[in-house]
Amino acid sequence: MTIMSVQGENILESLELVSEAQGDLTEPVYAILFDAHPELEPLFALDTDGGVRGSMLQYALECIMDYIGDRTLVTNFVSSSRYVHHGYGVPEHDFDDFFVAIKQCCQATLGARWTDAMDAEWQAMLKDLSNMKGI
Repeated sequence: MTIMSVQGENILESLELVSEAQGDLTEPVYAILFDAHPELEPLFALDTDGGVRGSMLQYALECIMDYIGDRTLVTNFVSSSRYVHHGYGVPEHDFDDFFVAIKQCCQATLGARWTDAMDAEWQAMLKDLSNMKGI
């Protein structure tokens, strides 16, 4: 597996700007995910208070922060989470699309403030995350 060199400043900036503008990203991220993959929504039928969705988003954001940081946990966490989600019937590309939904939420929230540099770093990170397979 080849990990691209991503500095992460632009990913971090996009997340900070989105946090200021949007606050909690749970609802918009899952709206994007369920719009692209309506078959995943029934997996959350018992999540009546949104706690599971919020927790999953928090873990994903922690993975992103570790990815742009020292990368001590992200590879093992993503690959093991991929395995666990496979057990729930979530195909690999749908697992990867959760991170894509986060990027799309950031891009939509920022609108004209979304930069080519942000897009390039997000795309490189998404590619790296999608290559984190196996445990």
